[in-house]
Amino acid sequence: ILLFDIIYCSKRYKAYDSIGIVNKSLKEKKLYEERKNQAKEYYDLFVKAQEKAKLLDEGLEYFASTVKNGDTVTHRMAGDVCIDSINEKYIILTINGKQTELDLPTVLANGIVKYKTPDFEEKLDVYRDVFKESKSVLSKLDYAERCLKEYEEYLD
Repeated sequence: ILLFDIIYCSKRYKAYDSIGIVNKSLKEKKLYEERKNQAKEYYDLFVKAQEKAKLLDEGLEYFASTVKNGDTVTHRMAGDVCIDSINEKYIILTINGKQTELDLPTVLANGIVKYKTPDFEEKLDVYRDVFKESKSVLSKLDYAERCLKEYEEYLD
């Protein structure tokens, strides 16, 4: 009872005005909870986007390093073609004597080119979905990062 009296009296008679005790209104508490929940949602969105970006990088690195310049791959329309150059963004092929630059994730996701390696289909099944979304993966990560930055003070 004595503790209750001390707490009540000090609050009632403003004995601790020099100490920054602030009673938040119900509206402020509700706003804080909403922002905390929004921060959690943005954090989850950021983590998912980060995982997809990592998976995309991993897949592109694997498929760019599996074949080398000068190797032969099977093009869906042209048959066997020679790789002139390949990196994690583009594959340049010689088709009917003409060099063609193609977007590597798009080519792999849509089955335009197939490698002549034993585990090609198995590896492609792992990465196909993220290759299809390759154009938006980095923009989603950037968006999630910007949104999270505004709410990071509300994360636990």
